[in-house]
Amino acid sequence: MSYLLTLFDKTPRRIRVVEGILQAKRTVTNLFWGQCYGLLPYLGADRHLKRATYDTWLQSQAAKGNLLIDQQMAWLTPQGLSVKQAWQTEHYQPQFGQWTWLANWQQLANRVLLALQLVSEYQHHNRRFAPLPVSFKDKVAVRQWFLQQSSLIGQELLKELTSYLTALEKADPRLADLFVFQLIGHETAGWTEAEAARRLAVARQDLFWMERDMWLFLAHSLWQQTG
Repeated sequence: MSYLLTLFDKTPRRIRVVEGILQAKRTVTNLFWGQCYGLLPYLGADRHLKRATYDTWLQSQAAKGNLLIDQQMAWLTPQGLSVKQAWQTEHYQPQFGQWTWLANWQQLANRVLLALQLVSEYQHHNRRFAPLPVSFKDKVAVRQWFLQQSSLIGQELLKELTSYLTALEKADPRLADLFVFQLIGHETAGWTEAEAARRLAVARQDLFWMERDMWLFLAHSLWQQTG
């Protein structure tokens, strides 16, 4: 939750607009003020954010002296501004928020990871495996996609993944490493969150933004292609 402080500034911002931007609420009001605040790159970043959790965080920051709150507006104190600047210096900063409009990155992640797992097991003729725990809707979408593919799907995916990872590595090698070691397939399990943070030399809370960036990068790569 510490990243939330970076979404506020020394001038007042509407509390519910910040919340709505994170939850991808595309109302005219949210989009207008999100644009004014420079927050549109964060649209849909945390769709599962609960209001109770968010409000509790706001009150805790006010108690610490980082935020001033007046009804539905909040702004950073001088102390809060220093905390925000320190966070931005010490932690990973999102790079590809300009592509947030292309996809629901968490849904994209669920479907791509399940699809890759399915193809991996298929290549090894294994029909008995525990699929990734994604929603029923995502499972149906991946199944329909898989049934439309040819027997060469493994080779085709490898070619596309190689192209994507080459481009991602040029943008940020850490993101390419994180993507590769997040994959789950036949007799292969990815990094745990703790292991990923240790190997990439980042804080565990930074992984959320790194994962979002790598999936937005993939969404942009797919958007540039056909088929």
